[in-house]
Amino acid sequence: RIRTLAPGAAWTPPARPAGRPVDEIVLRTAGTTWSMALGAGPLVRAVVADGLALGSVSAAAHQIVGGAAAWSRANRVESMMAFDLPEATMVDAVVSYQTPTGASYRAGVRLIGVDDEPVLLIRPLWYENLSDRPWTLWSAFIFCDPAIGGDGTDDVPGGPAVPNYYRQLGAYTDPALGGAFGAFGPQGGWHVSFSDFDGMHHPDATFGVEQAIPAGERIELVQGPYLLAFGVTGADDWRELSQRWLPLGQLQIAAP
Repeated sequence: RIRTLAPGAAWTPPARPAGRPVDEIVLRTAGTTWSMALGAGPLVRAVVADGLALGSVSAAAHQIVGGAAAWSRANRVESMMAFDLPEATMVDAVVSYQTPTGASYRAGVRLIGVDDEPVLLIRPLWYENLSDRPWTLWSAFIFCDPAIGGDGTDDVPGGPAVPNYYRQLGAYTDPALGGAFGAFGPQGGWHVSFSDFDGMHHPDATFGVEQAIPAGERIELVQGPYLLAFGVTGADDWRELSQRWLPLGQLQIAAP
């Protein structure tokens, strides 16, 4: 089982089984569920930990279009292919951002729900420029948007009190309901920063790309580490969770 791997050990999965297309799926990970469905909406529509609603997960892009920066969330899930792995379920999803005025795109995102951990491994795979002009993908984004108890109004940033360059972690919690919903990068590659400003939540997890995409073309992203999104009921549960995953950087490279 993944939690019994020694620090620094790598887990090499067996050959991938045949996938199956799905219209909707619920990934179940140690008391936390991650619900996904085709159609308009975010990548993961609902995250629930032991009955406590936590929020949703969106894939996005930081684009440079004509010299101007734009942060564009994918607003539709176009397809999903599910794979049953030993003690895990993997989903390859295709999402898109469609707009008549901006730079539309399509992206592939891989998600792995591990049976015995309340985490979802997430890695963007590729981006395709659907617009008629070139633009630069500055970075891939994953947003863990909080709505603890069904409403994010009272949710506040949690996680480490000060930036920790060895533990890229951010989370939101609700002062009354508890819970912790966030993301964790156990090795280099992801920058995680959860904060509130301008009257908005900013649950940012970013992976640098800095690559131009010509009109109508697609780029494959360099295989890097997975981001670990997590959802738990205790406001401070992230402490034990991140300590357990911190040595497992090689696992992120070895996953399919």
